[in-house]
Amino acid sequence: MNSKRRHNLNSNIESKKLLIEKQIKESPNIIASYSYQIRNSNGELMKDSGERQCHSFVANFARLLYNCAFFLGLGSPVAITDTGGTSQTAYSNMHRGLRTDASTGTSTYGLQVGTGTGAESINNTSLGTQIAHGSGSGQLQYGAMSYGAPSTTGTTTTFRFTRVFTNASGGSIGVEEIGLVSNSGDFSKRYLWLRDLTGTITVNNGQSLTLNVDFTTTI
Repeated sequence: MNSKRRHNLNSNIESKKLLIEKQIKESPNIIASYSYQIRNSNGELMKDSGERQCHSFVANFARLLYNCAFFLGLGSPVAITDTGGTSQTAYSNMHRGLRTDASTGTSTYGLQVGTGTGAESINNTSLGTQIAHGSGSGQLQYGAMSYGAPSTTGTTTTFRFTRVFTNASGGSIGVEEIGLVSNSGDFSKRYLWLRDLTGTITVNNGQSLTLNVDFTTTI
């Protein structure tokens, strides 16, 4: 094969590869999206964001699936960095590491909100600045996680994670980022799945923020 034909063949292969990558990005089979609602102290809806696509599954999500969901890390797990910044290499620190069922007042895992505005990164392992649970200045009260079971309509199946955050701090709080964090089976380690910047979501004193994250698969 002469050099010109070889060059054309390589160019065609590269073009096809780029086309496939473009199609994958434009037509994902599994996506995450979020929405939020602001309600006043009487439960009246003040704002509904509508659905927004999440952009930021982080590397830990794939590593957790590999190690725990598919049990491929039993002998030699891929290292995962927890929300405290420590690299975890023992499977015992990851076992059942997909738990998100945080109870009322537990802010270390489940859906989280924060005030950080740093750029989203595949290497994020925690929120930039998580808002603490409580009723003090700059704090929000974390409700229990709740879930919507998978529901299929036509060729689409969706399930939902939900958490309510209530402002009893005495002042307004601006949420800038959201995240979903899971817990290891022994409750000792936490791992970030995704982090998204939302733009400022203002939650006034006495109001509540209901945050929903949906996972959707489409044929």
